[in-house]
Amino acid sequence: MRVGCSARHWTTAAAALSTLGFVSFLPSSLILTTSATTATTATAFTPPFGIPYRWQYHNSPPGNSMSTHARSVSTTVRASSSGAPATDKDSKASTTPSILRDVQAALENSWVRQLSPETAENLKKSRKAEGLPDTDDNRTRRPVFNGHYVPVKPTGIAKPRLVMYSPDMAAQLQLTPEQVASPDFVDWVSGNTVLGETWATPYALSIMGTRYTNNCPYGTGNGYGDGRAISIGELHGLELQLKGGGTTPFHRGADGRAVLRSSIREFLASEAMHSLNVSTTRALSLVVSELDTISRPWYSDNS
Repeated sequence: MRVGCSARHWTTAAAALSTLGFVSFLPSSLILTTSATTATTATAFTPPFGIPYRWQYHNSPPGNSMSTHARSVSTTVRASSSGAPATDKDSKASTTPSILRDVQAALENSWVRQLSPETAENLKKSRKAEGLPDTDDNRTRRPVFNGHYVPVKPTGIAKPRLVMYSPDMAAQLQLTPEQVASPDFVDWVSGNTVLGETWATPYALSIMGTRYTNNCPYGTGNGYGDGRAISIGELHGLELQLKGGGTTPFHRGADGRAVLRSSIREFLASEAMHSLNVSTTRALSLVVSELDTISRPWYSDNS
């Protein structure tokens, strides 16, 4: 799962590239194989917290990753953030004393408060169209007829492990190295716990003003969006979002997860663009499950 600032997430915590001088190898990173990506990343990055870094998934790669992204929020008020376990597939609000207590206190979610939620009438209409019960938790695919977002909790992963993170992005979010190194942080960015309200927004695609609906399972745009991206809050003017955080109403039948290979590439690309002074999504962290696995038909074991 990747946690991003101003964008999407995976289930893996990633390291920032803004100070690493990696631009020279960026073009080749876009066509790297899994083994080459692993080797390049291991060479380019300082391991989290000074621990000798090893890629331990060569023989049994984890198929389940999550990343955290961030994007700037246009508001005069401060912002917010959030994350659930694989066993019961539900996030648990953090109410006990935690090293992230000050982070939780800083969450304001000013952005989502400016948006309109899905109306009760349209929610009922949507559930009826798909034959869903009133107890549906918004993790099942369905058309969303109106509103800017739907409330949904992330689906956590079993035995999460922090792979890498961005010290630069963490500092911008006022996260200390001690906080990032804590189990509480890993649980948060892996979706196993939440620190506040969480939601999914149907960020869609328009090309030259034309509504783009061919990826929508309903052919209308009512179900279009990033089906595995869940915002976990707004923190110091940045919206944090998990990519690979589980399914939402906008997913199109997949598992809601992200693989490590593509997560690393997205992390590299977003931080490369930042280093080139191109305003875009930032990557905060990358985490993997040491137990849960997923596969993709377009990736072979030897690729």
